[in-house]
Amino acid sequence: MSIVLIVAEAQPDGSVRKATLNAISAGKDLAQKAGAELHLVALGKDAAKLAKQAKNRVCACSFKCRM
Repeated sequence: MSIVLIVAEAQPDGSVRKATLNAISAGKDLAQKAGAELHLVALGKDAAKLAKQAKNRVCACSFKCRM
């Protein structure tokens, strides 16, 4: 199965950049169209917080999300 990979980096304050949220949304759409899995790598001092923010963005659809 194909994989769409998005790498998300946290800002110094731990927030997610708007461009990253746009990339996650585009990745979600691409994965749906291609029948692929969407994978997200969260980088930052508090990667769990970033992953949770991203998960909330992606899991509005039918994808399975794991942290």
